[in-house]
Amino acid sequence: EITLFNPIRPMLAKRLDIHEIPKALGGKTFWMEEKLDGERIQLHKAGDKFAYYSRRAIDYTHLYGESKDEGSLTPYIYNLFNYTDSCILDGEMLAYNPIYDAFMQFGTLKTAASDMFDDPEKPRPCFVVFDVIMLNNKPLNKQKYSKRREILTRMINPVRGHLELMSHKEGNDKKDLYKALESAIQEG
Repeated sequence: EITLFNPIRPMLAKRLDIHEIPKALGGKTFWMEEKLDGERIQLHKAGDKFAYYSRRAIDYTHLYGESKDEGSLTPYIYNLFNYTDSCILDGEMLAYNPIYDAFMQFGTLKTAASDMFDDPEKPRPCFVVFDVIMLNNKPLNKQKYSKRREILTRMINPVRGHLELMSHKEGNDKKDLYKALESAIQEG
């Protein structure tokens, strides 16, 4: 059962050889998302109360903030939700460097998160959301991913370096996979 402030075990992807992916998906259109170098996090929100949990259910709310008045992230994102009294979001927490407008290596995340100085030029945590699991006490896990993503794009107002939506590309075959892989390698 999915309930607020009770972290759920995330579904993990199954590893396949790149040639097997289109066949495993039955020839249907599929989404490709870049692997990010951060920490998988669930954000739970009920009214003005926030909580953050790792994939192993470790509570990181003390770092990111339980309310708009505390933490290294919640004060910057609490007002970016539309028609959302409660929700559970799944995403990746990354360290963001505003000077270079770029994400940093994983090892810098906890330092950026624990730095409570309000300096807009210092690295800070950024939550990149890729799924909505619950909205207004209604579990959405039985809905198609494309529908959940559509809901997600309407429910949050992304702000670069604080709260972002995971980008994706659509594909149909091996060519699309290779093209996306080459693009990701070139972009670094």
